[in-house]
Amino acid sequence: MHRRELLKTIGILSGSLLISDYAAAQENAASIVLENEKDQLSIREFQKYYKTDQSFTNLENGFFGVMSEPVLNTFIENTRIVNSRLSGFARLDFPKIYRDALILTGTYLKLPSNSFIFTRNATEALNIAIQGYPLAEGDEVVISQFDYDSMVETWEMLQNTKKIKLVYLDIPAHPVSTEQIVQLYKNAVTSKTRIVHLTHINHFTGLILPIKEITAALKPSGVKTILDAAHSFAHIDYSVTDLGADLVAINLHKWFGSPVGTGLLYIKPELISAMNPLFGDVKHEGNSIYKLTHFGTTPFANIMTIQAAMTFQQKIAPAVKQNYLHELKKNWISGVQNLSAVEVLTPIDPQWSCGIGAFRMKNMDAKRVVDKLWADHQILSVVRNLKGGDCIRITPQIYSTIADTERLIRAMTVLNKS
Repeated sequence: MHRRELLKTIGILSGSLLISDYAAAQENAASIVLENEKDQLSIREFQKYYKTDQSFTNLENGFFGVMSEPVLNTFIENTRIVNSRLSGFARLDFPKIYRDALILTGTYLKLPSNSFIFTRNATEALNIAIQGYPLAEGDEVVISQFDYDSMVETWEMLQNTKKIKLVYLDIPAHPVSTEQIVQLYKNAVTSKTRIVHLTHINHFTGLILPIKEITAALKPSGVKTILDAAHSFAHIDYSVTDLGADLVAINLHKWFGSPVGTGLLYIKPELISAMNPLFGDVKHEGNSIYKLTHFGTTPFANIMTIQAAMTFQQKIAPAVKQNYLHELKKNWISGVQNLSAVEVLTPIDPQWSCGIGAFRMKNMDAKRVVDKLWADHQILSVVRNLKGGDCIRITPQIYSTIADTERLIRAMTVLNKS
């Protein structure tokens, strides 16, 4: 498919869509998902589709991602459709649109049917997984200091209500080898371990765990793995099923560029019958994953726009995107790692990190650093409350430039002298 044809089809998705046109647009989007890999853009061409506020430098893109202009236009038009057709749309048209979105997503991610559901975010997906997995008093769950705060709190809640036991791991910020990390997890497993909770790319320092190797090492023990892939999906290149995790939660609104309020939970089909719904449901069979989806009213336009995000993401090779995000991180870390007051918490090696990085400063606390970066340099960053001391997280996005990271280097050089 030629680039002009690709842009024309994206225009169809971005323009005014009557309900009768929706199926045709969906079919066009599906064909692009499967066939357009030969017509991909360079980073510079890809970035032209993003419009962001240039009055400040946003290096806090870990909160949520940005929609490209074609995806944003589609979302706006989908919102208009919902707002004009109201219950007629929701009752008569949306059920098929929802099913079609599931089919397209399954095709895009190469997931079998009855293995995944849409959620509003990865936190919701992980709560469904964590609270739905059958655990009994005395069962052990392995977690680490790099797991997402809200998920640790969920496990701690179950420690009180179900009387499970939590085993805490301390993962090194700068691992020396894959074997070191794998062995840490293997050593934590006992005959009572039922779940190992893993975070693919943590939201503190951006460390990438060797998930495929960890799950392979744990498989003989029969322990199940719940994977938080909120920050890794569409950030680094991988296949969900190839990771080997039993339950996987991802965000579609961080690095993938869907509207805020879209996530996904994958569960190996053979585990579904054992899962207990987080929300009450008696209408589905026990082996149906849809027993886990009784959410109430869903954000219609969000689901409708997922396909446009898929279409747009096909415009860039995953490896090209991953390499660029890594270069942004590498540039600023290289520029500050020798500053006397700076402690870099993220490995520069692409095996261990991609776009997310973090640091501390020895001459001022993290909140003051964030405040100074904003007040004096108009650079937005964020404090993360990491065990061992707060840190400053730096998260560029695909629309960010080397010039943005150079601004950070200059600002940190000034702060280093404070």
